Amino acid sequence: MKVNNYRGALQKPIDSGFMAASTSTEVIEGINLHGKIAIVTGEELFIDGGLTTR
Repeated sequence: MKVNNYRGALQKPIDSGFMAASTSTEVIEGINLHGKIAIVTGEELFIDGGLTTR
């Protein structure tokens, strides 16, 4: 198994089927989030985070 040292944080692949380029839509496909509570941290206006956290 290949191990990466990304910015000092030792990381190992978890074989989730997703990659760094995977979108959030791809990750939650088929998952029903109705009635769930989401906590959004790290709001950044340059990626339209202000609208995301409303």
